[in-house]
Amino acid sequence: MVLSLRSFASELEGEKAKQRTHATMRRRAERGHVTGGTVHGYRN
Repeated sequence: MVLSLRSFASELEGEKAKQRTHATMRRRAERGHVTGGTVHGYRN
């Protein structure tokens, strides 16, 4: 019981972290910031 409750809480936190990351990357992209890493061979 306790283990399944912990798993559920971890799953929720993982989903919230995913949503926060997605929202932050979207905001940065809308402002014109680079949201990915360096791509070698191209000008960023």
